[in-house]
Amino acid sequence: MEPLYEHHEAIRVSIVNGKMFTEKVEELLVKEHAIDIYVHGIPFRRYSISPSMVKEFIYGNLISLGVIDNVDDVEKIEFVNNVANVHLKIKPQLFKKLAMSYGVLCEEKQLTRTFEGKVKSNVKISATSILEALKKFHEKAHVFKITGGVHSAALFRINPVEPMIYVEDIGRHNAIDKIVGWGFLRNIDFSKTFILTSGRVFLDSVIKVAKAGIPIIVSKSAPTLNAVLYAERNNITLIGFARGRRFNVYSCYWRILNLKT
Repeated sequence: MEPLYEHHEAIRVSIVNGKMFTEKVEELLVKEHAIDIYVHGIPFRRYSISPSMVKEFIYGNLISLGVIDNVDDVEKIEFVNNVANVHLKIKPQLFKKLAMSYGVLCEEKQLTRTFEGKVKSNVKISATSILEALKKFHEKAHVFKITGGVHSAALFRINPVEPMIYVEDIGRHNAIDKIVGWGFLRNIDFSKTFILTSGRVFLDSVIKVAKAGIPIIVSKSAPTLNAVLYAERNNITLIGFARGRRFNVYSCYWRILNLKT
């Protein structure tokens, strides 16, 4: 696997008692990998991602955007340098017609806002299990600790609570897409899992989780109001500000065992 970071020289500037001091330092910087996705030769999207789990990212992204429903909809993916040409089992002419009709080629945020679908899962989890997962999540943040330049996401099994996959990427959306793609490629039952992310939770992130059928999303950061309202409407438990020994539950409180409201 290609390294996610490399060394680069920099000048560190410090101001002490009104005086400026400089020194040469060697920093570790995260790398960007540009990927152009084509579908049946039609330009679809260009992304900058971290150079790992590229295939998983493509599958997760196509599922998140509603281009495919599962991995069986893809006939093959051809990689040439930084271009990935996806061949679907539907005919190219039909894809182009569907793309123009349903807005697949429009802006991602406009497309994702059209999805509504309740997550069909009645799983419950204890508060202590979430905090234990958060601790394991912090322990896995190797690239972030070194570079400070990535977002993290992880998929956990609920019973028993244990990590299944951990991803670090320059984009918070990319990390979630990689997890979704990884899970679909392995026929993971998402209804018995939860996702933990380091980034703020916007509406589009929760939609990606909903499309996968993941019932719980936990973040170290804040959610937006739109994200919370969407989560409540679609049967997703959204947890934010998960730090140390506390967290806030914003929707579907009933999934947290022994929680008094």
